[in-house]
Parts: sequence; structure tokens; C-alpha cells
Amino acid sequence: MKVKQSILFRSLRKVTKQLLTTSMTALLKWYALTTQNRFEPTQVKRIALAFLPDLGIGDLMMLSPIIERIALHFNDSKIHLLTKHPAFIQFPQNVAFVKPEEVASQYDLLLSISPHLKHAKYIHSSKFWCGYFFSTQIISNISDTESKSCDVHRAHHIHKGSLILKEKRLFGKRFEVLPERIIYPNLIRDQDYLERLQIQYLSAKKYLTLGIFPQFRQSEWSLTKFAFIVNALFEADLFDNLVLLGGKSQREQSLNQSFQALLSVAPQKVIDLVGKTTLSEAASIISNSRAFLGIDSGLAHMAYALAPMAFVIFTIAHPNYRLPLNLDLRAKIMAFHPYKQGEVPIFDGQHPVSESAIEAIGTRLDEKEIAYEIIEKLSN
Repeated sequence: MKVKQSILFRSLRKVTKQLLTTSMTALLKWYALTTQNRFEPTQVKRIALAFLPDLGIGDLMMLSPIIERIALHFNDSKIHLLTKHPAFIQFPQNVAFVKPEEVASQYDLLLSISPHLKHAKYIHSSKFWCGYFFSTQIISNISDTESKSCDVHRAHHIHKGSLILKEKRLFGKRFEVLPERIIYPNLIRDQDYLERLQIQYLSAKKYLTLGIFPQFRQSEWSLTKFAFIVNALFEADLFDNLVLLGGKSQREQSLNQSFQALLSVAPQKVIDLVGKTTLSEAASIISNSRAFLGIDSGLAHMAYALAPMAFVIFTIAHPNYRLPLNLDLRAKIMAFHPYKQGEVPIFDGQHPVSESAIEAIGTRLDEKEIAYEIIEKLSN
């Protein structure tokens, strides 16, 4: 009975959200028509680029090439990246990380390059605005802009962001976006921290960095399965140390304790840094490791840019829509996922996934096969 009630509740919540989204999108389109302005690039001196929670570090990493291109195009404008994330990416000098609660000024242009309901709250303080707000459709009050939509199931962040770059009224000519050549901007690394860590713990680069503790349940994979893989890698004598990374949340700390209880790796080889590093410190650790192992997360996206090798487990999402499109970066990434060819991932980027669905999809991945493939890759 409880299961049926839970399914019914989720269905009603999904339908209600869809109706609300449709209504708000229609209202925003009407507002766009009533406030429509002819865009003059020379008038744009202050730009807000909205990137609010729950858009995470991984989302920001994936969209960073798009942000960089926007900054280079509007190189005489000040750009405020409205986010709670600290400055860990080296964007052009006209980009500043600004906390949303610190915004207290008008903007000439507001851009929302990823779908997010909360981004619409900055519309009233912006003369021009363009992007994804209540839906996966680009809406703008700039005259003569084209209405475009993206498929959240099958669209990579780069493709979604590229639709903004193709707005001729904003960018003059159409940007030629070649995904296989797009690279991440440089990440800020704390080399002093790494040197202190090396003196204290690490004598060589032969360590495995682990990022398996998600802030949210939907990204989680079995700790028992992860422990099997890590134990197998150390039994194969592929690493000298294991470095654990993660956030400060109570959930991540609890997962960390549970995971370490499953390890057969000697305690003196385990360096627990969960909740103890900044993003810049984590970046320096990942870049100096032999390999990274983890779930699809912000740390994984940092590893794509920095680690010599990255082994990443995907459950609710498909790697085709999350991995870097750059071919050189792809060559050093090994992704494991449970989906058959043509199968749609259970997470659509908008609606929450049930506990039972998360559990079921995770069981389709075999930890023994994954351990074997990683050992074979590292041994060659």
C-alpha cells in the first residue's frame, strides 16, 4: 500500500511540476514580447551569468568553455558569474565569481546557459535577458532572436550552451563550435598545499585519488562494490597510497566512515582528506595522482581535466552527455555505465529519481568486471 502511495505521489508531483513549468514558460514568453528591446552590443557593460544551486561543480566545469567564449566575445564588459562556488577556474580577467546574495546592481544583459527556474529572478534587474529559465527552451526579450529547444535526455551541456552562442543578435556571427576541440579552461591549483602533503604523506606520485561520496543520494553507487575494486587494485600492487576526497556534509562524512570499514588496504596507506580541502587543493592532489576513481561528480570533472587517468562510474546518467567532448581528454577516461545502446538514462536532468530505481540501476554494474578492466588498463 505504501509503495503504491509513493508511486502515486511521485507521479502527481511530476505532473504538477510539468503544468507549472508550462504555465510559467507561457507567462515568460508573454513578458518577453511586452519588454522586447533592440539589442545594441555597445550598450552592454555589465553582464550577469546566472549559475545557481543545485547546479554543481560538474555542471560549471562542463559549461566552462561556453563561459570562456562569452567572456572573450564581451571582452570590454564586466561579467558576474552568480554562483555559490568558489573561484577555482581561470576564466578571462573580465569574469568575477559573485555570490548570489551579494548582487545589488542592475545588469545590461542576463544570460542563463543551463535550465534553472531560479535564474528568472534576475530578469527584473536586467535590461536584456536570454537563456533557459523555466524550461529547456531559450526565451529572450531581445528582438529578432530565435527560439530554440534542447532535449534534456540527450543533450550535452556543451550543446545546450552552444545554442546561446548561436544567437546572432548577441554574438554577431554564428560561432563555429567543434566539440571535439573544446577544452576546459585551466583550474586553479594550490601547489604549496601539495608540497606540504608530499612531505607529510606522499613520497611519490603512485597514489590513487578517490571521489565516491556524493552530496546527494541519486549519484551514489554501492560502497561495498567500490571497496571491492579498491582492494583489488591494491592487491595488484598498482598504488602506494589511497587519497580520499569529498565534501564537508554530514552525509559525505558518514559514507566515508562506512567505506573505510570495508577496506582491506593497510590504514597507514590511507590518507583521509574528506572535508579537509578546498577545490584548489583538491585540484593539485588530483593532478599529481597516478589515477582517479569515482562517481560522476564535480571531482570527476576536475579529474577529466587534470588526472593522467580517470575511471568513473555512471548510474542514473549516461556518460555520452556528461564526459568532455574533446577527443584528447576522452582518451584518458574509462567510463562504466549500465545502459544498453539506445536506452534512455533514468535521470532526465529535471525530475528526482526514486530510491528503488537508483538501487536497481546500480546492480547492473559488475564490480569484478570493472576491477579487471581497470587493472588491465593500468598494467599496460
